[in-house]
Amino acid sequence: MDINAVKVLLEAQERTIRSAMELVIDQLKERIKIAEGTVSDLIKSVEFSQAEILDLKKDISELRNSDSDKQTVINDLQSRIVVLKQCQNYQEDYNRRNNLRITGLLEEKGKETWEQTLTSVAKIFKDKLELPPVDIIRAHRTGPSLSSRPRAVIVRLEKLNEREAVIRNAKKLKGTGIYINEDLCPASLEIKNKQLPLMKKAKEEGKIAFFRHTKLIIKERLGQEESSMGLVAGSPVRGQDMGTSAVLRTRSSRAALGHRDHDAGIRSDEGDRAGVLALAAELRASPAPAAQTDSVSQGEIDGGPNGASGTQSSVRSSRQMKNK
Repeated sequence: MDINAVKVLLEAQERTIRSAMELVIDQLKERIKIAEGTVSDLIKSVEFSQAEILDLKKDISELRNSDSDKQTVINDLQSRIVVLKQCQNYQEDYNRRNNLRITGLLEEKGKETWEQTLTSVAKIFKDKLELPPVDIIRAHRTGPSLSSRPRAVIVRLEKLNEREAVIRNAKKLKGTGIYINEDLCPASLEIKNKQLPLMKKAKEEGKIAFFRHTKLIIKERLGQEESSMGLVAGSPVRGQDMGTSAVLRTRSSRAALGHRDHDAGIRSDEGDRAGVLALAAELRASPAPAAQTDSVSQGEIDGGPNGASGTQSSVRSSRQMKNK
């Protein structure tokens, strides 16, 4: 074969291959251009999404801060509500401070008037309590008559010390089924009723248990203190001496306690009022219950200076009865 012919053939093949390569390169360039455009669009989309995410994060942070501020306001309002409820409960108890609640007093169904109720209360005081004359302002039944049980009687007395005298002598009604207690607001009564199991348990253990307003007071009996002091002694003689001295100390301490209890009873309203006034002052300085039930009262548990059965006294009728 002629060398020139081979050369011509090779040149023709080279041109064909070059043309094909150029075509492929052009196609690749076009595809790369399209891919670059797509990548550019994707980058823009990602950047936009990132910007939206940042905005959303900012909004979430603002919402969280707003929720935190609102929660702070809610907590503050809840605290103020608690203080206001305490003030309300105190005021309601203060308004009832001269009241008594009598349960178990027989009722004439369907025809008992308030005058008859007052007369029944006066008769209880006169026949059961040995007290100086007591001024009764009014006495009335409370709540609708829905069962065979007699309704409770709310009695309002003229003086606080007369009410305290009646409560102190209420234990004389033991066994009569009649109970005399303080007239408390529903919130205070609920606090008191929750402590009744503890009071009952203490009495079953032979301890002295009674209420001072809503506070349960539990004390050891004198005999228990004598016994415990005797067991601590090293010898029978010494133990006897220590027991005797313990009795003397206990009696003197009880006399002192009785004196303090009497003073505390007189000052209780002033102390409570001072505490609530302090709460009200704190409330002002800071930035911007259901009918009472007759379920269980401390008087229905035997014993205790503040409630149970009993009373003998003479009672003056109310002014209205006097006028009548």
